[in-house]
Amino acid sequence: MSSGPVPLAPQIEAVVAPVPPQERIEALDILRGWAVFGIILADVDILFKITPGTDTVLNELHRVFVVDKFWPLFSFLFGLGFAMQITRAESRGHDFVSLYRRRLLALLLFGLANGLLLLQLWRGEILHRYALCGFLLLLFRKCSPRTLLLAAALCMLTPRVYDAALAGTRLLRLGNPQTAGQAVREEARREDESRALDAEYNRVARYGDYFALMKLRAQAYARQFSSFRFYFRQLQFPFALFLIGLYAGRRQIFENLSANLQLVRRVMWWGLGLGLAGQAIEFVSEKLPNPAWPYFTRQTGVILEPFADAALSFFYAAAIVLLAQHPGWRKFLAPLAAPGRMALTNYLLQSVALAILCPRYALGLFEQVRPAQAWGIAVVIFGLQLLISLWWLRRFRFGPAEWLWRALTYGKLQPIRIR
Repeated sequence: MSSGPVPLAPQIEAVVAPVPPQERIEALDILRGWAVFGIILADVDILFKITPGTDTVLNELHRVFVVDKFWPLFSFLFGLGFAMQITRAESRGHDFVSLYRRRLLALLLFGLANGLLLLQLWRGEILHRYALCGFLLLLFRKCSPRTLLLAAALCMLTPRVYDAALAGTRLLRLGNPQTAGQAVREEARREDESRALDAEYNRVARYGDYFALMKLRAQAYARQFSSFRFYFRQLQFPFALFLIGLYAGRRQIFENLSANLQLVRRVMWWGLGLGLAGQAIEFVSEKLPNPAWPYFTRQTGVILEPFADAALSFFYAAAIVLLAQHPGWRKFLAPLAAPGRMALTNYLLQSVALAILCPRYALGLFEQVRPAQAWGIAVVIFGLQLLISLWWLRRFRFGPAEWLWRALTYGKLQPIRIR
Protein backbone atom coordinates (compact mmCIF):
# COMPACT_ATOMS: atom_id res chain seq x y z
CA MET A 1 0.00 0.00 0.00
CA SER A 2 1.49 3.35 -1.08
CA SER A 3 2.27 5.82 1.71
CA GLY A 4 3.48 8.70 -0.51
CA PRO A 5 0.62 11.19 -0.19
CA VAL A 6 -0.22 10.51 3.45
CA PRO A 7 2.28 12.93 5.10
CA LEU A 8 1.18 15.81 2.86
CA ALA A 9 -2.46 15.84 3.97
CA PRO A 10 -1.90 16.98 7.56
CA GLN A 11 0.66 19.54 6.33
CA ILE A 12 -1.76 21.19 3.93
CA GLU A 13 -4.57 21.01 6.47
CA ALA A 14 -2.33 22.78 8.96
CA VAL A 15 -1.68 25.54 6.46
CA VAL A 16 -5.28 26.10 5.47
CA ALA A 17 -6.70 25.90 8.98
CA PRO A 18 -7.06 28.86 11.34
CA VAL A 19 -4.34 29.54 13.90
CA PRO A 20 -5.01 27.53 17.09
CA PRO A 21 -5.56 29.65 20.23
CA GLN A 22 -2.40 28.28 21.85
CA GLU A 23 -0.31 29.66 18.95
CA ARG A 24 -1.67 33.20 19.24
CA ILE A 25 0.58 35.98 20.57
CA GLU A 26 -1.21 37.60 23.50
CA ALA A 27 0.47 41.01 23.06
CA LEU A 28 -1.00 41.30 19.56
CA ASP A 29 -4.49 40.44 20.75
CA ILE A 30 -4.16 43.03 23.53
CA LEU A 31 -3.11 45.63 20.94
CA ARG A 32 -6.09 44.74 18.77
CA GLY A 33 -8.38 45.13 21.77
CA TRP A 34 -6.82 48.52 22.52
CA ALA A 35 -7.36 49.57 18.90
CA VAL A 36 -11.01 48.45 19.05
CA PHE A 37 -11.52 50.73 22.06
CA GLY A 38 -9.72 53.60 20.36
CA ILE A 39 -11.85 53.36 17.23
CA ILE A 40 -15.16 53.73 19.05
CA LEU A 41 -13.64 56.53 21.16
CA ALA A 42 -12.67 58.34 17.95
CA ASP A 43 -15.91 57.68 16.10
CA VAL A 44 -18.24 59.07 18.76
CA ASP A 45 -17.23 62.56 17.64
CA ILE A 46 -20.13 62.23 15.21
CA LEU A 47 -22.27 62.81 18.32
CA PHE A 48 -20.42 65.98 19.38
CA LYS A 49 -22.39 69.15 19.91
CA ILE A 50 -19.73 71.83 20.31
CA THR A 51 -20.56 74.85 22.44
CA PRO A 52 -18.07 77.67 23.08
CA GLY A 53 -15.72 77.14 26.00
CA THR A 54 -14.87 73.76 27.50
CA ASP A 55 -16.43 71.77 24.66
CA THR A 56 -14.21 73.53 22.12
CA VAL A 57 -11.11 72.60 24.13
CA LEU A 58 -12.25 69.00 24.57
CA ASN A 59 -12.99 68.72 20.86
CA GLU A 60 -9.50 70.00 20.02
CA LEU A 61 -7.90 67.53 22.46
CA HIS A 62 -9.98 64.77 20.90
CA ARG A 63 -8.73 65.70 17.44
CA VAL A 64 -5.08 65.86 18.54
CA PHE A 65 -4.89 62.73 20.71
CA VAL A 66 -7.68 60.43 19.49
CA VAL A 67 -8.86 61.02 15.91
CA ASP A 68 -6.84 58.95 13.42
CA LYS A 69 -4.57 57.63 16.21
CA PHE A 70 -5.91 54.06 16.24
CA TRP A 71 -6.48 53.18 12.59
CA PRO A 72 -2.69 53.27 12.02
CA LEU A 73 -2.34 50.56 14.68
CA PHE A 74 -5.01 48.40 13.05
CA SER A 75 -3.32 48.86 9.68
CA PHE A 76 0.06 47.97 11.16
CA LEU A 77 -1.42 44.81 12.70
CA PHE A 78 -2.96 43.87 9.34
CA GLY A 79 0.45 43.98 7.66
CA LEU A 80 2.03 42.14 10.58
CA GLY A 81 -0.59 39.39 10.35
CA PHE A 82 0.10 39.12 6.62
CA ALA A 83 3.81 38.55 7.34
CA MET A 84 3.07 35.92 9.98
CA GLN A 85 0.78 34.06 7.59
CA ILE A 86 3.52 34.06 4.94
CA THR A 87 6.02 32.68 7.45
CA ARG A 88 3.57 30.02 8.61
CA ALA A 89 2.77 28.93 5.05
CA GLU A 90 6.39 28.91 3.85
CA SER A 91 7.51 26.84 6.85
CA ARG A 92 5.19 24.13 5.52
CA GLY A 93 6.25 24.57 1.91
CA HIS A 94 2.86 25.82 0.75
CA ASP A 95 1.96 28.82 -1.41
CA PHE A 96 -0.72 30.77 0.42
CA VAL A 97 -1.47 33.39 -2.27
CA SER A 98 -4.72 31.86 -3.56
CA LEU A 99 -5.94 31.36 0.00
CA TYR A 100 -5.11 34.94 0.88
CA ARG A 101 -6.94 36.26 -2.17
CA ARG A 102 -10.09 34.48 -1.00
CA ARG A 103 -9.56 36.00 2.42
CA LEU A 104 -9.38 39.48 0.91
CA LEU A 105 -12.46 38.92 -1.26
CA ALA A 106 -14.39 37.86 1.83
CA LEU A 107 -13.17 40.98 3.66
CA LEU A 108 -14.31 43.12 0.73
CA LEU A 109 -17.79 41.63 1.04
CA PHE A 110 -17.82 42.44 4.76
CA GLY A 111 -16.83 46.01 4.02
CA LEU A 112 -19.46 46.57 1.35
CA ALA A 113 -22.16 45.02 3.52
CA ASN A 114 -21.10 47.11 6.52
CA GLY A 115 -21.09 50.33 4.53
CA LEU A 116 -24.39 49.73 2.76
CA LEU A 117 -26.47 47.90 5.36
CA LEU A 118 -25.11 49.33 8.62
CA LEU A 119 -24.82 52.73 6.97
CA GLN A 120 -21.42 53.98 8.02
CA LEU A 121 -21.79 57.68 7.37
CA TRP A 122 -19.17 58.94 9.78
CA ARG A 123 -15.43 58.53 9.33
CA GLY A 124 -15.80 56.09 6.48
CA GLU A 125 -15.92 52.34 6.10
CA ILE A 126 -12.43 50.85 6.25
CA LEU A 127 -12.77 47.12 5.52
CA HIS A 128 -13.17 47.47 1.75
CA ARG A 129 -10.08 49.71 1.69
CA TYR A 130 -8.13 47.08 3.62
CA ALA A 131 -9.20 44.42 1.15
CA LEU A 132 -8.19 46.50 -1.88
CA CYS A 133 -4.80 47.40 -0.38
CA GLY A 134 -4.28 43.79 0.66
CA PHE A 135 -4.09 42.74 -2.99
CA LEU A 136 -1.34 45.32 -3.55
CA LEU A 137 0.50 44.06 -0.48
CA LEU A 138 0.97 40.70 -2.21
CA LEU A 139 3.45 42.39 -4.57
CA PHE A 140 5.73 43.28 -1.64
CA ARG A 141 5.79 39.90 0.08
CA LYS A 142 9.36 39.11 -1.03
CA CYS A 143 10.89 42.58 -0.48
CA SER A 144 13.73 43.14 1.98
CA PRO A 145 12.99 44.91 5.30
CA ARG A 146 14.90 48.02 4.16
CA THR A 147 12.91 48.19 0.93
CA LEU A 148 9.67 47.89 2.90
CA LEU A 149 10.56 50.87 5.12
CA LEU A 150 11.57 53.00 2.14
CA ALA A 151 8.38 52.10 0.28
CA ALA A 152 6.30 52.92 3.39
CA ALA A 153 7.89 56.36 3.73
CA LEU A 154 7.31 57.11 0.04
CA CYS A 155 3.72 55.88 0.19
CA MET A 156 2.95 58.06 3.20
CA LEU A 157 4.60 61.15 1.78
CA THR A 158 3.70 61.02 -1.93
CA PRO A 159 -0.09 61.63 -1.71
CA ARG A 160 0.44 64.62 0.60
CA VAL A 161 3.07 66.13 -1.68
CA TYR A 162 0.75 65.53 -4.62
CA ASP A 163 -2.12 67.33 -2.86
CA ALA A 164 0.19 70.20 -1.89
CA ALA A 165 1.37 70.50 -5.49
CA LEU A 166 -2.24 70.62 -6.74
CA ALA A 167 -3.06 73.34 -4.21
CA GLY A 168 0.03 75.29 -5.26
CA THR A 169 -0.89 75.00 -8.92
CA ARG A 170 -4.36 76.38 -8.18
CA LEU A 171 -2.83 79.34 -6.37
CA LEU A 172 -0.52 80.06 -9.30
CA ARG A 173 -3.44 79.96 -11.72
CA LEU A 174 -5.43 82.32 -9.50
CA GLY A 175 -2.50 84.73 -9.46
CA ASN A 176 -2.07 84.72 -13.24
CA PRO A 177 -4.37 87.24 -15.01
CA GLN A 178 -4.59 84.97 -18.07
CA THR A 179 -5.88 81.97 -16.12
CA ALA A 180 -7.47 83.62 -13.08
CA GLY A 181 -10.98 83.83 -14.53
CA GLN A 182 -11.19 80.18 -15.45
CA ALA A 183 -9.56 79.18 -12.15
CA VAL A 184 -12.12 81.20 -10.18
CA ARG A 185 -14.98 79.52 -12.04
CA GLU A 186 -13.50 76.07 -11.40
CA GLU A 187 -12.99 76.89 -7.72
CA ALA A 188 -16.58 78.10 -7.45
CA ARG A 189 -17.88 74.96 -9.12
CA ARG A 190 -15.88 72.73 -6.74
CA GLU A 191 -17.06 74.75 -3.75
CA ASP A 192 -20.67 74.45 -4.87
CA GLU A 193 -20.33 70.69 -5.33
CA SER A 194 -18.68 70.31 -1.95
CA ARG A 195 -21.32 72.40 -0.18
CA ALA A 196 -24.08 70.45 -1.91
CA LEU A 197 -22.59 67.13 -0.78
CA ASP A 198 -22.16 68.42 2.78
CA ALA A 199 -25.72 69.75 2.86
CA GLU A 200 -27.08 66.45 1.55
CA TYR A 201 -25.03 64.51 4.10
CA ASN A 202 -26.30 66.64 6.99
CA ARG A 203 -29.89 66.55 5.75
CA VAL A 204 -29.96 62.77 5.34
CA ALA A 205 -28.01 62.12 8.57
CA ARG A 206 -30.50 64.24 10.54
CA TYR A 207 -33.80 63.58 8.79
CA GLY A 208 -33.41 60.73 6.31
CA ASP A 209 -34.87 57.26 6.62
CA TYR A 210 -32.96 54.00 6.32
CA PHE A 211 -33.26 53.73 2.55
CA ALA A 212 -32.25 57.35 2.01
CA LEU A 213 -29.11 56.65 4.02
CA MET A 214 -28.43 53.51 2.00
CA LYS A 215 -28.79 55.45 -1.25
CA LEU A 216 -26.40 58.14 -0.01
CA ARG A 217 -23.82 55.52 0.97
CA ALA A 218 -24.12 53.73 -2.37
CA GLN A 219 -23.51 57.03 -4.16
CA ALA A 220 -20.45 57.62 -2.00
CA TYR A 221 -19.09 54.17 -2.94
CA ALA A 222 -19.69 54.90 -6.63
CA ARG A 223 -17.73 58.17 -6.36
CA GLN A 224 -14.90 56.42 -4.51
CA PHE A 225 -14.46 53.53 -6.89
CA SER A 226 -14.48 55.81 -9.94
CA SER A 227 -11.94 58.26 -8.48
CA PHE A 228 -8.21 58.00 -9.12
CA ARG A 229 -7.52 60.08 -6.02
CA PHE A 230 -9.34 57.52 -3.84
CA TYR A 231 -6.98 54.73 -4.89
CA PHE A 232 -3.97 57.04 -4.79
CA ARG A 233 -4.73 58.14 -1.24
CA GLN A 234 -4.79 54.54 -0.03
CA LEU A 235 -1.00 54.49 -0.54
CA GLN A 236 -0.73 56.81 2.43
CA PHE A 237 -3.29 55.14 4.59
CA PRO A 238 -3.66 52.27 5.17
CA PHE A 239 -1.10 50.82 2.76
CA ALA A 240 2.01 52.52 4.17
CA LEU A 241 1.17 51.09 7.61
CA PHE A 242 0.65 47.66 6.03
CA LEU A 243 4.24 47.82 4.82
CA ILE A 244 5.53 48.80 8.27
CA GLY A 245 3.61 45.87 9.75
CA LEU A 246 5.11 43.57 7.12
CA TYR A 247 8.55 44.91 8.09
CA ALA A 248 7.91 44.11 11.77
CA GLY A 249 6.75 40.64 10.80
CA ARG A 250 9.90 40.04 8.76
CA ARG A 251 11.95 41.10 11.78
CA GLN A 252 9.85 38.72 13.96
CA ILE A 253 9.68 41.40 16.63
CA PHE A 254 6.63 39.99 18.39
CA GLU A 255 7.71 36.36 18.12
CA ASN A 256 10.89 37.36 20.00
CA LEU A 257 9.46 40.20 22.06
CA SER A 258 11.81 39.80 25.05
CA ALA A 259 14.81 40.29 22.75
CA ASN A 260 13.26 43.39 21.16
CA LEU A 261 12.09 45.34 24.20
CA GLN A 262 14.80 47.95 23.73
CA LEU A 263 13.51 48.57 20.20
CA VAL A 264 9.96 48.87 21.58
CA ARG A 265 11.19 51.46 24.11
CA ARG A 266 12.83 53.48 21.37
CA VAL A 267 9.64 53.35 19.33
CA MET A 268 7.67 54.57 22.34
CA TRP A 269 9.87 57.60 23.07
CA TRP A 270 10.45 58.53 19.44
CA GLY A 271 6.74 58.12 18.77
CA LEU A 272 5.87 60.43 21.65
CA GLY A 273 8.41 63.08 20.66
CA LEU A 274 7.70 63.06 16.94
CA GLY A 275 3.97 62.76 17.46
CA LEU A 276 3.71 65.74 19.80
CA ALA A 277 6.07 67.85 17.69
CA GLY A 278 4.14 67.03 14.52
CA GLN A 279 0.79 67.73 16.15
CA ALA A 280 2.09 71.06 17.47
CA ILE A 281 3.39 72.12 14.05
CA GLU A 282 0.16 71.03 12.38
CA PHE A 283 -1.90 72.94 14.97
CA VAL A 284 0.14 76.14 14.61
CA SER A 285 0.17 75.96 10.82
CA GLU A 286 -3.62 75.60 10.76
CA LYS A 287 -4.54 78.12 13.47
CA LEU A 288 -1.69 80.64 13.13
CA PRO A 289 -0.35 80.50 9.55
CA ASN A 290 2.51 82.81 8.67
CA PRO A 291 0.80 85.78 6.97
CA ALA A 292 3.75 86.17 4.58
CA TRP A 293 3.68 82.49 3.57
CA PRO A 294 0.19 81.18 4.42
CA TYR A 295 0.18 78.49 1.73
CA PHE A 296 3.61 77.16 2.74
CA THR A 297 2.82 76.99 6.46
CA ARG A 298 -0.55 75.32 5.93
CA GLN A 299 0.87 72.70 3.57
CA THR A 300 3.71 71.97 6.01
CA GLY A 301 1.13 71.00 8.59
CA VAL A 302 -0.88 69.00 6.06
CA ILE A 303 2.20 67.00 5.01
CA LEU A 304 3.26 66.32 8.60
CA GLU A 305 -0.18 65.27 9.81
CA PRO A 306 -0.13 61.55 8.82
CA PHE A 307 3.38 61.11 10.24
CA ALA A 308 2.32 62.71 13.53
CA ASP A 309 -0.81 60.54 13.70
CA ALA A 310 1.17 57.36 13.06
CA ALA A 311 3.88 58.38 15.56
CA LEU A 312 1.36 58.85 18.38
CA SER A 313 -0.34 55.60 17.43
CA PHE A 314 2.96 53.74 17.77
CA PHE A 315 3.63 55.52 21.07
CA TYR A 316 0.34 54.21 22.46
CA ALA A 317 1.00 50.70 21.13
CA ALA A 318 4.58 50.51 22.40
CA ALA A 319 3.50 51.76 25.84
CA ILE A 320 0.81 49.05 26.01
CA VAL A 321 3.33 46.36 25.02
CA LEU A 322 5.84 47.51 27.63
CA LEU A 323 3.21 47.72 30.37
CA ALA A 324 2.08 44.20 29.52
CA GLN A 325 5.57 42.92 30.42
CA HIS A 326 4.89 43.67 34.11
CA PRO A 327 2.77 41.07 35.94
CA GLY A 328 0.41 43.58 37.55
CA TRP A 329 -0.23 45.48 34.35
CA ARG A 330 -0.45 42.24 32.35
CA LYS A 331 -3.29 41.06 34.59
CA PHE A 332 -5.05 44.41 34.09
CA LEU A 333 -4.55 44.49 30.30
CA ALA A 334 -5.16 40.78 29.59
CA PRO A 335 -8.96 41.15 29.22
CA LEU A 336 -8.33 43.38 26.17
CA ALA A 337 -7.19 40.25 24.33
CA ALA A 338 -10.80 39.01 24.16
CA PRO A 339 -12.22 41.91 22.08
CA GLY A 340 -8.91 41.80 20.19
CA ARG A 341 -9.52 38.21 19.14
CA MET A 342 -12.98 39.28 17.99
CA ALA A 343 -11.85 42.55 16.38
CA LEU A 344 -13.93 42.15 13.21
CA THR A 345 -17.07 41.24 15.16
CA ASN A 346 -16.58 44.18 17.52
CA TYR A 347 -15.91 46.61 14.68
CA LEU A 348 -19.21 45.59 13.09
CA LEU A 349 -20.98 45.83 16.46
CA GLN A 350 -19.69 49.39 16.80
CA SER A 351 -21.22 50.16 13.42
CA VAL A 352 -24.52 48.77 14.72
CA ALA A 353 -24.25 50.87 17.87
CA LEU A 354 -23.63 54.10 15.95
CA ALA A 355 -26.37 53.21 13.47
CA ILE A 356 -28.74 53.05 16.47
CA LEU A 357 -27.42 56.18 18.16
CA CYS A 358 -27.16 58.59 15.21
CA PRO A 359 -30.08 58.59 12.74
CA ARG A 360 -33.34 60.43 13.34
CA TYR A 361 -35.38 57.24 12.92
CA ALA A 362 -33.37 55.69 15.79
CA LEU A 363 -32.13 57.66 18.85
CA GLY A 364 -31.26 60.76 16.82
CA LEU A 365 -28.11 61.76 18.73
CA PHE A 366 -26.20 63.00 15.67
CA GLU A 367 -24.41 66.22 16.80
CA GLN A 368 -26.54 66.34 19.96
CA VAL A 369 -24.12 65.19 22.71
CA ARG A 370 -21.34 67.12 24.42
CA PRO A 371 -17.82 65.63 24.07
CA ALA A 372 -17.43 64.35 27.65
CA GLN A 373 -20.83 62.64 27.44
CA ALA A 374 -19.92 61.09 24.09
CA TRP A 375 -16.71 59.68 25.60
CA GLY A 376 -18.85 58.14 28.34
CA ILE A 377 -21.02 56.52 25.68
CA ALA A 378 -17.88 55.11 24.01
CA VAL A 379 -16.67 53.63 27.32
CA VAL A 380 -20.06 52.01 27.92
CA ILE A 381 -20.15 50.53 24.41
CA PHE A 382 -16.66 49.11 24.70
CA GLY A 383 -17.31 47.85 28.24
CA LEU A 384 -20.27 45.85 26.95
CA GLN A 385 -18.14 44.54 24.08
CA LEU A 386 -15.46 43.48 26.53
CA LEU A 387 -17.95 41.53 28.67
CA ILE A 388 -19.61 39.94 25.63
CA SER A 389 -16.23 38.96 24.15
CA LEU A 390 -15.06 37.34 27.40
CA TRP A 391 -18.33 35.41 27.69
CA TRP A 392 -18.29 34.34 24.05
CA LEU A 393 -14.68 33.10 23.94
CA ARG A 394 -15.21 30.90 26.97
CA ARG A 395 -17.64 28.96 24.80
CA PHE A 396 -16.51 29.45 21.20
CA ARG A 397 -13.20 29.46 19.33
CA PHE A 398 -13.96 32.53 17.20
CA GLY A 399 -16.25 35.51 17.14
CA PRO A 400 -19.25 35.06 14.82
CA ALA A 401 -17.88 37.40 12.12
CA GLU A 402 -14.42 35.77 12.38
CA TRP A 403 -16.03 32.36 12.02
CA LEU A 404 -17.90 33.44 8.88
CA TRP A 405 -14.74 35.05 7.48
CA ARG A 406 -12.83 31.81 7.97
CA ALA A 407 -15.61 29.74 6.46
CA LEU A 408 -15.62 31.94 3.34
CA THR A 409 -11.82 31.88 3.15
CA TYR A 410 -11.28 28.13 3.58
CA GLY A 411 -14.38 27.10 1.66
CA LYS A 412 -15.80 24.99 4.49
CA LEU A 413 -17.43 25.41 7.86
CA GLN A 414 -15.01 25.61 10.76
CA PRO A 415 -15.64 24.02 14.16
CA ILE A 416 -16.63 26.87 16.45
CA ARG A 417 -17.56 25.39 19.82
CA ILE A 418 -14.91 24.70 22.42
CA ARG A 419 -15.13 21.06 23.35
